[in-house]
Amino acid sequence: MNSKESLYNAFAELIYSVMMADGIINENELKAISLISQKHPIDYFIKKHIESAHKDISIAQSFLHTIEVCKSLGNREEYPELVEMVQKIGKVSGELEEDSLLSIFVANFKQKFSLS
Repeated sequence: MNSKESLYNAFAELIYSVMMADGIINENELKAISLISQKHPIDYFIKKHIESAHKDISIAQSFLHTIEVCKSLGNREEYPELVEMVQKIGKVSGELEEDSLLSIFVANFKQKFSLS
């Protein structure tokens, strides 16, 4: 897997884990992610995670994995767009409350990689 594929795969895993936080991926989440990721290379990786149904992936594990992948790649121009996708699906999934793990991840990620 090349660096872009690794990046998209890590963020796709994170998006998948956010959608699965309540144990199921509902129709609203599927519609939202389809709109959010359409015409973007990450769409392939998100669909791959949904189709393989890795139900044992926790948000915390996905956060750690995503951060590790991003640390190994350094700052990338794709980060703002990918973080925005995570935030959008978090809103649809109801997992983006102010003190939630997802909010903390987004804030830490933005700080670590100097995103606004």
